[in-house]
Amino acid sequence: MKKIIVLLSLLPLISCSAPEGVVESFYDSGQLEMRTTYIDGYKKFKVETFSKNGNLKAVADWKDNQMNGDYLDFHENGKLRKKTTMIDNKMNGKIETYYENGKIESSGNIKDDAYEGEVTIFPEDKKLEYAYTTAVYKKGKANGLNISYKQDGTEHSRRCFLKDKEVRLDLCG
Repeated sequence: MKKIIVLLSLLPLISCSAPEGVVESFYDSGQLEMRTTYIDGYKKFKVETFSKNGNLKAVADWKDNQMNGDYLDFHENGKLRKKTTMIDNKMNGKIETYYENGKIESSGNIKDDAYEGEVTIFPEDKKLEYAYTTAVYKKGKANGLNISYKQDGTEHSRRCFLKDKEVRLDLCG
């Protein structure tokens, strides 16, 4: 008897084909919460999520049941927060982040969810003496020379970091 019940419970899964087209879900208020666009059934699809105020929260491409492809993340106000690429559910490649006001916060590369290589960081406070900083990262930790630049592109200051700790400048060469 148990075998028959198990087989009957699996029947809907066996008989159902992969979804095609657009599937939407909604908050209790009726506001759109998620839109999934199936391109190749469960193998390839795009997911868009929305906040309760109707603004887009995130857009992610999925392939083989993992986030693979473009990834966009938005602030509550609907402005872009992060733009990158996902490979097997991890951020990889070029990444750009933005402040809530839409101005760029940082630009660089990321590997397995951690900054890697040179990253340019733009302060939100424009009253600072410098306009941006280039920093070197290894596995998500500041690891190398950080140079801040003035608005006219001339150098403002230098700092040296090893394994996320500031050290003497001569240790960065």
